[in-house]
Amino acid sequence: MSKTLLSFGHGYTARALAKVLVPEGWAIYGTVRNSHDFIGLEESGVTPILWSEGMPEAAFAQASHVLISTAP
Repeated sequence: MSKTLLSFGHGYTARALAKVLVPEGWAIYGTVRNSHDFIGLEESGVTPILWSEGMPEAAFAQASHVLISTAP
């Protein structure tokens, strides 16, 4: 089974989780609303995805796990 996490709203909580999972070999994709957030994610080993209305189906197809941590 692949270890791939798709994280919606990759903020504080998801970043803390990524610090644990990336060293264990997980591939993590995190959605962000602004492209200026890419730098911090890429440096931590997370592949950023700019959120849009039509999320690419490929992002879902690759994910073995999904985390939703968006603001209310």
